[in-house]
Amino acid sequence: MSTIKESNPGTIVEWTCKGNLDDSTMIFGRMFWSFGSCVESFEYCKPLISVDDTPLHERYDEKLLIAVTFDANIGLFPLAFAIINKKNNYN
Repeated sequence: MSTIKESNPGTIVEWTCKGNLDDSTMIFGRMFWSFGSCVESFEYCKPLISVDDTPLHERYDEKLLIAVTFDANIGLFPLAFAIINKKNNYN
């Protein structure tokens, strides 16, 4: 994510960890990101945001959340993404 932030100015990234396995290994908790170009372009979109989720299958129980809106041509425009372990008000 550091490389994405460097190559896309204005990108927002937030993540948390559940804990540590040892001194060098952390357990993933959740993550949110929005690309800088999406943040800047939001002012030209309709003032309606929709959030949907899809499960990440196989060995992962997490969900991928995607926030979208409509652009001036009524096309879907992605705003932000998140990976969470379950849907609740905190996440």
